[in-house]
Amino acid sequence: MKRKKSTIFCLVLFVILFIGMLGNIVAVNTVMIDSRHVSEANTTEFSATVENIRVAGRHVFIYLEELGESPIISNTGDLSDTGDFSHLQNGQTVYFRTEDRLLERLEELSLISIVSLRTEAMEIVSLSSYNARLLESRVGLTKVGITFSLIFLSLAIYFAVRLKRERLYFISEI
Repeated sequence: MKRKKSTIFCLVLFVILFIGMLGNIVAVNTVMIDSRHVSEANTTEFSATVENIRVAGRHVFIYLEELGESPIISNTGDLSDTGDFSHLQNGQTVYFRTEDRLLERLEELSLISIVSLRTEAMEIVSLSSYNARLLESRVGLTKVGITFSLIFLSLAIYFAVRLKRERLYFISEI
């Protein structure tokens, strides 16, 4: 009887995990990506003067005279070589975009995430490359979600078959 309860517990657990993972896959592929797609319509462009630049791995921190201690940050990833940022110089005017949903809290943020960055002469991060990077990250998350979903589904099937065998064994003993 104790073994039957643990089998039922495992079956229910893996069915719940399977359904939850499917929900995550749907969320990643619909709600989250659609709401994060950026365009000129849902972003605001600012101009400012470069004070200092610091590269830390995939992140580039650009300190601007107008923003004081709050740097703008670009998570370059595979999007752009951080060398593109080496063309920026202190005192140079840059134009950057941030999402409109951040505007109300802009002065409270310690880091301001940007979705595009350009100078008069060069586009360093474009809106289209930012959106492409979001799409690429979605593909990776979807692959991981599908893998785990299949694992959870396989385990749920295993425990369902095990539970059926335990019932048949119990009936044959009677």
